[in-house]
Amino acid sequence: RIKEEPVPAVPDPEPEPEAESKPEPEILSQESLGAFCLSVGDLVKKRRRVKRTEEPVKEPPKPGRKRPRRKKKEVVDHPTDRIVVDGYFDFLVRHLEGEARVQTKTIVQKIASRPGKCVISSDSGEQEADFVIVTLPVGVLKGKEARSRVVFEPPLSAKKREAIETFGMGSENKVVLRFDPADVFWPVKVPYFTSTDDRFRILNLQYYGKPGILVVHGQPPFSWNWGGLSDAELVREVRQSLASMLGMKKAPPDPIDSHVTRWDSDPFSLGSYSFFAVDSTVETVHALASCEGLKKEKRVYFAGEACSLDGHQCVHGAYTTGMEAAWSIMDRIGEDWTDHGPPQIGYGSGRLGMDQQWIQCCECEAWKEVSVTEQAFKRIQEDENWTCCAKCRDDRRQSVRSQG
Repeated sequence: RIKEEPVPAVPDPEPEPEAESKPEPEILSQESLGAFCLSVGDLVKKRRRVKRTEEPVKEPPKPGRKRPRRKKKEVVDHPTDRIVVDGYFDFLVRHLEGEARVQTKTIVQKIASRPGKCVISSDSGEQEADFVIVTLPVGVLKGKEARSRVVFEPPLSAKKREAIETFGMGSENKVVLRFDPADVFWPVKVPYFTSTDDRFRILNLQYYGKPGILVVHGQPPFSWNWGGLSDAELVREVRQSLASMLGMKKAPPDPIDSHVTRWDSDPFSLGSYSFFAVDSTVETVHALASCEGLKKEKRVYFAGEACSLDGHQCVHGAYTTGMEAAWSIMDRIGEDWTDHGPPQIGYGSGRLGMDQQWIQCCECEAWKEVSVTEQAFKRIQEDENWTCCAKCRDDRRQSVRSQG
C-alpha cells in the first residue's frame, strides 16, 4: 500500500480590496450654473472640470481590404456661352439672314396700319406688308431724336405710350484698345480685373485668344457721354488708370488702335440696354410687347430685349422675342392663309395678372405660361391638340396625318 499523505489545504485567496469609486464628473446644467456660478471666473473653472466625451477609436482597416478611394469631382462645362469674342455677325446674323432681303441704310419714318396691310414709309420710298415686327430700342421709341423718330398711324395706345415713357434706358459703353502683343503689360492669365477707379472695368481678351486686346467697360453715370471727354482724352484716362492699377512707374505704351462706343448719343439707339425704372413692373414689359394698329386687326408687332422677361438686357432676349412675334403671326394665319385676328393669349396679347395659367403642349410636352381668361382656359383644357407654337402645331398636324 502507498501511504497517502494528506494534501495540504490551499488557503483561500484573500479578497482584493475594492477599488475606490471615483466621483462622477460634475456635469453642469443650466439650473446649476444659474444657481452656483456667481461670477464669470467661477463659470470658467466649473466648465474646465466637465469631462469631455471621448471620440470613438477608429478600428484599423482589416488586412486584405483596401481603403475606398474618393471619387474625383467631375468638372462639367456649362453649355451656355457667356462671352462672345468673335461678334454676332457670323454665327447669328448670317444664320438668320437666309434668303431674306435685307435693306440697310434706310431710315423708317412712318408705319401706317391699313385694312388688311401695313404701309412702311422710309427715306427711300414706301413698302407694303401683311405684318410688321418693330424691334426699335426703347430709347428710339421715346421719340426724342428727330432723325430716328417713327410716327405710328393710328397713334400708339395710351398703355403702350405710358410703358415706353416709364421704362428706362441705360448706357454701357466700351473702349477697345489694341496693343502690340510684344508690349503686353498686364497679367495675361487674369480674364477680368477692376481697380479702385470705379469708372472702368477691364476684360482681358488675350485670355480668350485675342492677343494684345483689352476691352474697357464703362457704366453710368460716367458712361453717359463719357463725362464730356473726347476719344483721345478718354484713351489717355484709361491708360493712366491702368498704370495706377498695375503699379507701373511709367505710362503704358500707346495702343496701335482704339475704338470708343457712344451708344447713348447714337440717334438710332439712344442707349445700350433697357431697365426697370421707377414705376416699371412686369405689366410694363407686357405692354411693350403688345400688338398695335387697327382695333380689330393689330398687325404691328413689337420685339426686342425690352419685351423679354427671361432675356432682359441681353441678345438672346431680343432673339427669342423676335421668334415669339413671328410664331404669333403664324399662329393667327390658318392653312388657307385666313387671318383669325390679333392674339387673345400668349405673346403680343398684352394680358397679364390673374389670367396667367400653365398649360402643357401636346406635342413637345413642355409647360407654357400663357395669359388667358378663365373661359379661354377651360376651352384649352378641353382641347387635346393644343400646341404652344407654330412649329409644334405643324409637327402635330403631320403626326395626325401620318396616323390617319
